[in-house]
Amino acid sequence: MTSMPVAFNIDRMQALGRSGVLRVSGTSGAREKTPVFIPTLHVPLLAVSSYTRFLEQLVISGKVKIALVPPQPVPSALADAVERHTFLGKLVLLAESSGPAPPMVPPCVASFPIHRSPYPSTVIDAVSAKGHVQRFLESMKRSLAGTADPVAVAIDDHGFADVIEGFNPSVINDKAWGLAIEDFDASNYAVDILVRKAIALHDRVRLDACRLAWTPARPSQFSHLVAAGFDAVIETGALADASKGIYHLPEKSMRVQDLTDLPCSCPHCQHLAPAPCPVTLATLEERVALYCHNTTVALDEMARIRQELRLRTFRDHLETRNHGSGLLATFQRKLDARASAIAVSTTDLAARASLNFIGADSYTRPEILRFRSKVINDFHFPGRTRWVVLLPCSARKPYSDSPSHARFLAAMSRGWKDWRRYCSELIVTSPIGIVPRQLERCFPAAHYDVPVTGYWDEQELDFSATMLQAIVHKHVAQGTSAASGASGASLQGIIAHVDGGYSQACERAAKALAVPVTFTGSFESATTREALDSLADAMATLATGMEGIATCKARGSPQDEDTRVLVDYQLGTRGAGDVLFPGDIKMRPLQGNAIQAIDRGTGQPMIVIDGESGHATLDKLAIQRLWQASLADPSIKLKKVRFCDQAIAGSSVFPGGVDMADDDIAVGDDVFIHARDGRILAHGTAIVPGRRMKEMHGGPVVAISKKV
Repeated sequence: MTSMPVAFNIDRMQALGRSGVLRVSGTSGAREKTPVFIPTLHVPLLAVSSYTRFLEQLVISGKVKIALVPPQPVPSALADAVERHTFLGKLVLLAESSGPAPPMVPPCVASFPIHRSPYPSTVIDAVSAKGHVQRFLESMKRSLAGTADPVAVAIDDHGFADVIEGFNPSVINDKAWGLAIEDFDASNYAVDILVRKAIALHDRVRLDACRLAWTPARPSQFSHLVAAGFDAVIETGALADASKGIYHLPEKSMRVQDLTDLPCSCPHCQHLAPAPCPVTLATLEERVALYCHNTTVALDEMARIRQELRLRTFRDHLETRNHGSGLLATFQRKLDARASAIAVSTTDLAARASLNFIGADSYTRPEILRFRSKVINDFHFPGRTRWVVLLPCSARKPYSDSPSHARFLAAMSRGWKDWRRYCSELIVTSPIGIVPRQLERCFPAAHYDVPVTGYWDEQELDFSATMLQAIVHKHVAQGTSAASGASGASLQGIIAHVDGGYSQACERAAKALAVPVTFTGSFESATTREALDSLADAMATLATGMEGIATCKARGSPQDEDTRVLVDYQLGTRGAGDVLFPGDIKMRPLQGNAIQAIDRGTGQPMIVIDGESGHATLDKLAIQRLWQASLADPSIKLKKVRFCDQAIAGSSVFPGGVDMADDDIAVGDDVFIHARDGRILAHGTAIVPGRRMKEMHGGPVVAISKKV
């Protein structure tokens, strides 16, 4: 057997799910994007011509690069098959081995072992199951002593989450490129156990260990296995399904004998049912045709999942698959609830994807959880804020481009011409909760679509009210302006111009707020002439009340202050915007709706705000300013990674180059990379959470955006 060093590199994370690349070095040079479906090489079936042709087409086209080969009853069977069918030499074989013993694979075939426990599968409790796993891992550790090549290990936890939560993972974290879990059946009723397993795998096994689900799984379950953190699904039970007549579709499975017209036109289905009639599966050829159809569906479903992950629309696909099974929907909802802290640290907000919020499952999407958390923790009102105006959301995004918000802003200006010098706006929306006007172009605030019914359920009312309370309480508690050196104005009150469910959410929040909330009225719609006149009257009343009241000194125009707030929000530290823009700001439109913000005092560009995602890209001078300010002022808290050398080569930072990384770095955060002597080297974007960077063996952990 030719030993093949293997590595798994993460490209992108979202909650527990991730995409990446499985690389096999050596003569094969295989490079497989994940998540991936790994079919089994059924050597006896090579005697059936239709199976051989099907497999050859998959290998030659590159749709299958890696396959599992189980132990052969006749040791020479695999070698004979490779000699007869030369296309098999293009495959990289994942060779099943019982315990530490090497599998029997011809030396001419690129292969690597997956070591499986030889202990019996029948156990009576979690203690004995854990004992079996621990003894197996200890034997693996002894057999691998002195070897450098990574291995793959398979663990059968016998259905006990206690095993995954309590076993010693040292040999896996030290030696394994991959970890296969043999008992993760997403179709059974032990949903709580599966959720515990998924979280334990994320927390206890290093991130760049490829996770393989070696369990009976049908295509309709693949998206939930990927959401649980698995990078590959190994074909298990497919031949049994074919022999039983189980016909797979991407969203469900059914008995082929119950179908009079197959809903697929692939060559295998045409062989099964050349005319609309019940399928009998009377011959081996027909069963092989059903197996080939099911394998095609599995490969296609995993290919779609990879694309959904790349396009950042995987959650839409996952929620669609929920409708095929109540158990799968339950698993996803419980995983959302219990892994919310993981979602906040592993979901990137610098995206442009359109998000479809269809039902209650969307309330706990990773992007929404991260945005809510970041707004509550990192957003602050500009220093000018004496009053907060609450407005309903709109169908068009960003909100300020919508006709309804154009009417709101016109009515407010009609009542009080200078309201922008004293007021900030919060938009009430579901399923996000609250969106500050300063962040309305940021992902996901400008990228979601939701069916509008006018009815808000209890969850929507609760998280919107809770988020509003948190934002206002924070401002009242801080009592100071974000503007450096300027005394902050105390919040005088809140004007709520809302209707329907928006009004209910605001009324619920108002009961716990320390500032008065004034509703402009009770309207069927906030955009009627009567409602807009009431809004104008409310603003006129505020203008009258402001006479004789001292105001805080503004730092430039309201737009300037809002830009500083955006910088503070993105970097997660107050005062960063003041460092970049100590004076007035000049805005220069660029191609693609992007905006360049220039410090008027020096004429130097500082940031470019992306027109699609609302994300600010820092210029080299901005990076240097922020770094020097963080050294001089401890209150400027940047996310930092200490590099082990004096210069960075290439476009990424790898685990071996990380001396230290801040624990609070989340995926997508702006990261400032510095040398041991304190010099700033580069700025980048975190690919994995900071506290997990050093544990990894390979793959990029920070993508470099600019070197200094």
